[in-house]
Order: sequence, then C-alpha cells, then structure tokens
Amino acid sequence: MVALGAKGCVTFSSTPVRNYREFLAIDDRYSHCHWLYQMLGGVFLPPWGKAEQWTISVQHTDADIDLFLANFEAFARALKG
Repeated sequence: MVALGAKGCVTFSSTPVRNYREFLAIDDRYSHCHWLYQMLGGVFLPPWGKAEQWTISVQHTDADIDLFLANFEAFARALKG
C-alpha cells in the first residue's frame, strides 16, 4: 500500500511501481481476474484495466466496503492456492 484515502487502486506487481513505464509493463491478467471476482461477487467496478480503481462515497455503507474486502480476500486466497 502506498497511500490511504477515499479513492484507491490496486496494481498487481511483484515490485513497487514507481513510474509510468513500470506501470505499462505490468501483466494485466491478474487485474482482469480480480475485476471478474468483484463483479461476480456483487461489486461493480469500472471496466477492467491494469489498475482497479474505486471511490468510496457517502452513498457506500460499511457493508459495501466489507463485500469488496471479502471478495479481494477470496481472490488473494485463490491466487495463493
């Protein structure tokens, strides 16, 4: 994690991404799969890309955030397994 705030994104890289060229080199298959996990789990994200972005607003509940995190945890377990 680089920073914490109301808007965020996840990039799947084995090393820290420090510039745009490094960002372009990221294999986006993991991002696509994460997007699918979230969509199938009831979390609607913007169209997939190398960086999954989201915004937390006053419209979101704690349950919305918990659902995203639960889906992310399931995805991480699937990758590890």
